[in-house]
Amino acid sequence: MTPLYTPLEQNPPMHDNSDDRPGSASLLNNGAALEDNASATDAVKASDVTDEGLRKEIGLFSASAIIVGQVIGSGIFSTPASVVFFCGTPAMALILWFISGLFSFGGALAYAELGTMFPQNGGMIRYLSHAYPKPRAFVATIMAYSVTFFCRPAAIAANVAVFAQYFFFAAGRKDYIESRDYLLRGIGALAMTALLILNIISVRWSLRLLNVFAVIKIVALLIVSVTGFLLMCGAVKRTPGTNWSRGFKGTKMDAQSFASAMTRLFWSWEGWSNVGYVVGEVKNVKRTLPLSLGLAMGSIAVLYVFANVAYFSVIPLEEIDNGMLLAAQFMDKVFGKAMGQ
Repeated sequence: MTPLYTPLEQNPPMHDNSDDRPGSASLLNNGAALEDNASATDAVKASDVTDEGLRKEIGLFSASAIIVGQVIGSGIFSTPASVVFFCGTPAMALILWFISGLFSFGGALAYAELGTMFPQNGGMIRYLSHAYPKPRAFVATIMAYSVTFFCRPAAIAANVAVFAQYFFFAAGRKDYIESRDYLLRGIGALAMTALLILNIISVRWSLRLLNVFAVIKIVALLIVSVTGFLLMCGAVKRTPGTNWSRGFKGTKMDAQSFASAMTRLFWSWEGWSNVGYVVGEVKNVKRTLPLSLGLAMGSIAVLYVFANVAYFSVIPLEEIDNGMLLAAQFMDKVFGKAMGQ
């Protein structure tokens, strides 16, 4: 059996007349040291570039911002109303938000493990190609086509549709939401195209914009959450409602309602896996990836719970006009028409 490790043979040093000259040994040692320093510098530079030739520019904040930016989308601003309608009561809705959050956090931890095992770009596609290599990455290829041509475009289209509705609500043209469908589609298409071009042109600037969007989303949710907390404490006057006093009275317990509510909830949590597609560009991935997933998902969970409490502390179920515009209706009711918009 061939040993795994064979020590080098100790050969006696051979006499070389060239080393007899004064100072020659020190010159050789200095030259070797310079070569070692140059090699170390090249190694550091090479470690900043991926195998695909991409620079590792994503730090802890940017990785967390990617997760926050992908998870916090139209979901938390539009789905809470539909979740309550399916399960019957806000109290039951909060429990379902907690359950779906636990499942999502478990998935994020699994992705942290996979990302540190395979620190290259590709995400789910790369992981599937390792798990099912035969027949020659068939499963990964099918998944790639499904995500590229069906899942991702559908998710983007759903988000920009809600974005367009909020855009016209903020502009004071709520009538356009019902009567100008072509304008909704046009605004959405413009938003998608602008972000696509930016991502193609510059990774650095797209990261900066992503960081800005993440901060804006967190600030918006913080405003909603803090306002709801102040309302519950009585610091801000409000019209008493019956959403929480009813408890679990009226909760729907059938499987269809539960499944429909969970589908909307997982849509609101979806997005934590996206950092896996660029994990090869993350600095110090073994430290950064788990930390970013933990920080982002923990922060989002707290904000989601407080946002739901805020929504239904202010707006009675009977007064919800359009579930898609729940957050806008909340702002309008709390801060007035001008400020709310």
